[in-house]
Amino acid sequence: GFFDRYRGLRIIAAHGGGALPYLVSRMDQCYDNIPACREKISVRPSEYLPQIYADAVVFSPDVLELCVKTFGADNVVYGSDYPHTIGDMP
Repeated sequence: GFFDRYRGLRIIAAHGGGALPYLVSRMDQCYDNIPACREKISVRPSEYLPQIYADAVVFSPDVLELCVKTFGADNVVYGSDYPHTIGDMP
């Protein structure tokens, strides 16, 4: 898989990791139960999480807590979302 090929690569997933915190357990379940999901990666998807950082641009303490539980406190970084503000798009 991608992370196996590029072991030193670190990725930042914007906005608290997007949907990843909600989907990683489902991806693990697929890996465990569907042989085709193991063809290109050698470990459960959740084991790649140490290579993924998430920014803390979330708008709820509960979501931030989930982000920290998913990625680990050391992998949650400050993000400002600058210069975007809600409502400034044409």
